[in-house]
Amino acid sequence: MRASIITISNEILIGKKYDSIAMYLAKKLLESGITIKENVVIQNNPAQILDAINNCKDEDIIVIGESSSIRNAN
Repeated sequence: MRASIITISNEILIGKKYDSIAMYLAKKLLESGITIKENVVIQNNPAQILDAINNCKDEDIIVIGESSSIRNAN
Protein backbone atom coordinates (compact mmCIF):
# COMPACT_ATOMS: atom_id res chain seq x y z
CA MET A 1 0.00 0.00 0.00
CA ARG A 2 1.04 3.58 -0.66
CA ALA A 3 -0.02 6.78 1.05
CA SER A 4 0.22 10.51 0.56
CA ILE A 5 0.23 12.91 3.51
CA ILE A 6 -1.31 16.34 2.98
CA THR A 7 -0.85 18.95 5.69
CA ILE A 8 -3.07 22.01 5.47
CA SER A 9 -1.40 24.95 7.19
CA ASN A 10 -0.68 28.56 6.32
CA GLU A 11 1.39 28.75 9.53
CA ILE A 12 3.92 26.13 8.37
CA LEU A 13 4.37 27.89 5.05
CA ILE A 14 5.33 31.15 6.79
CA GLY A 15 7.53 29.48 9.42
CA LYS A 16 5.30 29.91 12.48
CA LYS A 17 4.79 26.18 13.11
CA TYR A 18 6.59 22.85 12.63
CA ASP A 19 4.99 20.01 10.70
CA SER A 20 5.15 17.55 13.59
CA ILE A 21 1.88 15.85 12.58
CA ALA A 22 3.39 14.63 9.27
CA MET A 23 6.37 13.17 11.14
CA TYR A 24 4.03 11.31 13.49
CA LEU A 25 1.76 10.08 10.68
CA ALA A 26 4.69 8.95 8.51
CA LYS A 27 6.17 6.96 11.39
CA LYS A 28 2.85 5.24 12.15
CA LEU A 29 2.16 4.47 8.48
CA LEU A 30 5.66 3.06 7.94
CA GLU A 31 5.31 0.91 11.08
CA SER A 32 2.11 -0.48 9.51
CA GLY A 33 3.95 -1.40 6.31
CA ILE A 34 2.59 1.49 4.25
CA THR A 35 4.98 3.29 1.90
CA ILE A 36 4.85 7.10 1.87
CA LYS A 37 4.80 8.38 -1.72
CA GLU A 38 4.76 12.07 -0.83
CA ASN A 39 4.27 14.57 1.97
CA VAL A 40 3.03 18.01 0.98
CA VAL A 41 2.12 21.19 2.85
CA ILE A 42 -0.51 23.43 1.29
CA GLN A 43 -2.35 26.62 2.18
CA ASN A 44 -5.74 26.47 3.84
CA ASN A 45 -7.43 27.21 0.54
CA PRO A 46 -10.29 25.09 -0.87
CA ALA A 47 -8.90 25.07 -4.43
CA GLN A 48 -5.44 23.97 -3.25
CA ILE A 49 -6.97 21.28 -1.03
CA LEU A 50 -8.95 19.85 -3.96
CA ASP A 51 -5.88 19.99 -6.23
CA ALA A 52 -3.76 18.17 -3.66
CA ILE A 53 -6.37 15.44 -3.23
CA ASN A 54 -6.81 15.07 -6.99
CA ASN A 55 -3.02 14.83 -7.47
CA CYS A 56 -2.82 11.81 -5.20
CA LYS A 57 -6.15 10.13 -5.93
CA ASP A 58 -4.36 7.01 -7.22
CA GLU A 59 -2.91 6.30 -3.77
CA ASP A 60 -4.41 3.65 -1.52
CA ILE A 61 -4.54 6.08 1.42
CA ILE A 62 -4.64 9.87 1.63
CA VAL A 63 -3.97 11.29 5.09
CA ILE A 64 -4.88 14.92 5.75
CA GLY A 65 -3.68 16.85 8.79
CA GLU A 66 -4.39 20.44 9.70
CA SER A 67 -2.58 23.12 11.62
CA SER A 68 -4.35 22.75 14.98
CA SER A 69 -2.41 19.48 15.37
CA ILE A 70 0.95 21.18 14.83
CA ARG A 71 3.15 22.81 17.48
CA ASN A 72 4.50 26.36 17.37
CA ALA A 73 7.97 26.98 15.98
CA ASN A 74 9.03 29.30 18.82
